[in-house]
Amino acid sequence: MLVLLCITTACSIKKNTPTTRFYHAMTARFNTLYNGEVAYLEGEEAQMKSHQDDYNRLLPMYISTNKTTAGVGKSNYETTITKCEKAIKLHSMKKRPKANASQKRSEKEKAFLARKEFNPYIYHAWLMMAEAQFQKGEFIEAASTYNYIIRLYSTQPEIASIAKAKLARCYVALDWAYDAEDVLNKMKRDSISRLGEKEKDNTTAAYLILTSQYEEAIPYVITSIKNTKRKLKKTRMKYLLGQLYQQTGKNEEAYKAYAKVIRANPPYEMAFSARIAQTEVMPSSKFSQMIAKLKRMSKSDKNKDYLDKVYYAMGNIYMNVNDTTNCIYAWEKGVKDGTKNGPDKAMLLLKLSNLYWEMEKDIEAARTYKACVAILDKEHE
Repeated sequence: MLVLLCITTACSIKKNTPTTRFYHAMTARFNTLYNGEVAYLEGEEAQMKSHQDDYNRLLPMYISTNKTTAGVGKSNYETTITKCEKAIKLHSMKKRPKANASQKRSEKEKAFLARKEFNPYIYHAWLMMAEAQFQKGEFIEAASTYNYIIRLYSTQPEIASIAKAKLARCYVALDWAYDAEDVLNKMKRDSISRLGEKEKDNTTAAYLILTSQYEEAIPYVITSIKNTKRKLKKTRMKYLLGQLYQQTGKNEEAYKAYAKVIRANPPYEMAFSARIAQTEVMPSSKFSQMIAKLKRMSKSDKNKDYLDKVYYAMGNIYMNVNDTTNCIYAWEKGVKDGTKNGPDKAMLLLKLSNLYWEMEKDIEAARTYKACVAILDKEHE
């Protein structure tokens, strides 16, 4: 008991020595933050599994910008935040170590003494707390935490640069394009760590997409794909890359990007949507092969809830070879046989309506536009 008492006294946060720093770093990491990290990963896994993408729009870089998704795993993230707060409260070391004023110090020693936080692991708690707030969709709260991290670690650019990049990410999630641009521009003048550079590239991609600079976003998305470890996240990014290629008229690159999504063996709906997207950018040489494949897909019970997508894709292929008769037949069949009045049928009706309008078939266009308006998301552009 006496030994334990001595150790506890020696490891007080009011004393700043190599021993106390080591003790509080290890205790924070393995006693508190470990549980917080486990809860965070469980929440992230639950979000990824429950998230539903609308493949008719550009996929969001961050799934927590979807309000429904942000509500999933909420209790896990709250546990993470609580554990981080506990670690900071019990193990934060603000007191400076004793130093001989007359002793000459190296630049490294001066930088160490200029710190505001001396526990070498506590920054993980701050970053994890902000990340949990972001995943909960609390972007303003996360931005506030990142701002505090930037001030607290102002003398440690390897940490501050990560927080700055993620602060800009919060602004992107809030659609505050000017604020995000301001932070990213200021980072160009700062010292940036390797991890900070990765986060900056990721946020830059999201900012450029937000501001419709799709051509400029592509190289940053490619870099983000390379830096992403989790398989499903990486596959979503590949799908987004295909969409960006498609938006910029790079059909060959888009076709290859969607092919990589399919080869990654993602969830069925994503793979199915990638095959459909390929029909919008495919070369005419694959016409017969793809039509035959889509006809087989239309007869499969597995695809009975996706018939609007199947016939939408079929119509795209006929449209690419200027066969408007078969295109209209396919799209009308998709409208008739589609079982869900969701975004896929809405986009099918929109394409069909636009074709009727261009052909000056006004009565048919009025009919399909009316059906489209009835099921189209009211917030859709």
